[in-house]
Amino acid sequence: MKALLMNVASLLLVFIFSSTFSTTVLGQSVQFIDGTETHGGDSYAAAFQLILRDYVQILPRTYTFSSGESFTKEQLIVKSQAVLIKSEDQVFLGDRELAAINQPNSNPPLVVISRSFWDRSSEDQRRLLVLHEALPLLGILDADYVKSTLLFSSFKNPTTPLAKGDIRQAIMNCDVSTLSQISELNFKSSFAGEELTKVIFHAVYNYCSYAIDKFAQWKINMNVCPAGAKYTPLFALFVQPEESPAFIETLIALKEAGAENVHTCADETTDICLKILKSREDVRPRARQILGCSN
Repeated sequence: MKALLMNVASLLLVFIFSSTFSTTVLGQSVQFIDGTETHGGDSYAAAFQLILRDYVQILPRTYTFSSGESFTKEQLIVKSQAVLIKSEDQVFLGDRELAAINQPNSNPPLVVISRSFWDRSSEDQRRLLVLHEALPLLGILDADYVKSTLLFSSFKNPTTPLAKGDIRQAIMNCDVSTLSQISELNFKSSFAGEELTKVIFHAVYNYCSYAIDKFAQWKINMNVCPAGAKYTPLFALFVQPEESPAFIETLIALKEAGAENVHTCADETTDICLKILKSREDVRPRARQILGCSN
């Protein structure tokens, strides 16, 4: 990792500008208007956005650095749709060539990338640059590429599949760094039938919304019942006593993954809304709203 960082640092001389800085940009641009791409013929800007969208897919709902700074996937989606990306043959500050210029506080936010840098960079260096430029858009300073390098190393896919035990342990610990490395083929070749049902429940009991999001991407059924049991993962979530933020994130992930309010297990049909509504009206108000339960 030190070698990677030194290699990247030798090329990535990026300066973050405030909204008061102005520059003349000759390149064409790509902009997102209401989520629609308007590339304007700039393949460099388009490639930058595609990498950014890749990270949107693999990042967890919330990512927190050891410094306490954090951002959400939703915030990154909003920023990626609002940012204006342009490219120039070369980008300079005085007589120093830069990899990119970033104006996160302009309206709209602006990133200008150097075509010269892009052309002579490896795929890893390009992906690290995208992360480095994305963080200021989220209000996070990335001095010396410390945070972007951490993100890059966390979400860089390995070349070999993970063992079944490692996958299970990552789900139980909700180890996002490890979970991000698991491919659909790796997971589905490791778990099926009752074993698959068990790891789904591990994700629920450990509030691992990131794992549930991946299950949804892989079209895994979230309305399964353990052998002989009378509840699905959605119902199992409600054995937890309170509406903590992690509980809410997991509930949202389950609903987005297709978990149904009414389910039948062991020939017994249960309506989660009816069970909630049997309690006081002030209990689990946010959960009622997410589930669409009528009061």
